Amino acid sequence: SDYLGLRLHLWSLAPLEPAFEAVTRAAQTTYRAGLARLIAAARPDLWPADVNQRAADILIIQNGRWLTSILLVDPAAIERSVTRCEDIAFGA
Repeated sequence: SDYLGLRLHLWSLAPLEPAFEAVTRAAQTTYRAGLARLIAAARPDLWPADVNQRAADILIIQNGRWLTSILLVDPAAIERSVTRCEDIAFGA
């Protein structure tokens, strides 16, 4: 939870401080590109635009999951969010 707390602080500072915004944006962009590469490798039948959309959707769900898990411990909800991300990445 210390790491998640740090991420929360960085996200909250991003709109207020250009340096934090740049670091946060770069990290999110890099992570999203990595997700896209993994999805493309697992689903070579998808168009690049579909791969990128899925990566963006997963990133948003994951960010929400981690932020929410700091405040509300609900293992079943966390598990459902993981399953939902897998469905987005690998589903039809």
